[in-house]
Order: sequence, then C-alpha cells, then structure tokens
Amino acid sequence: TVARAALCQRLRASARRFTRPAGHNPRRKRTQNWIETGGNVKDNRQSCKVMYPLSEVLLLVVCGTMAACDDYDDIVLWGNRH
Repeated sequence: TVARAALCQRLRASARRFTRPAGHNPRRKRTQNWIETGGNVKDNRQSCKVMYPLSEVLLLVVCGTMAACDDYDDIVLWGNRH
C-alpha cells in the first residue's frame, strides 16, 4: 500500500541519518578523554606516601561506584578481582 511504502521510505531515511561511519566507537573516545583529563588533576599528596598514581585511584573509584560498590572496602575488593 501507499502508506506502507511511505513508512518504509521514512524509516530508511532516518536509518541513514543515524548510521555511524565505519570504525566509530563513542566509548573509546570517552575512555580516551577520561584518561587524558584524569592526568590533569593536580595531585597534592606527599610523594613519599603515594603507592598508586592519582588517575588510577580515581578510575578505580569511578568504576567501583558504577559496579555498585558501597564503600572503600567494596571498591578495594572489586579492584582486586578486576
């Protein structure tokens, strides 16, 4: 029918609008941005007491929080497992 043909044409047009180019990966870009900006945070800790770089600590806290860790101990356990 005419209505079905018009609907199919609109769907194809919208699919072309939302098609990503080959090799496009928005998650990779976000990860790269996180790594780049994580290194820009000033670390005011005493250097003799630093065991891990601040960017790694922040990344672990964010990932642990997204993995439903409730406190520091849960984040440490999650980080050791992953």
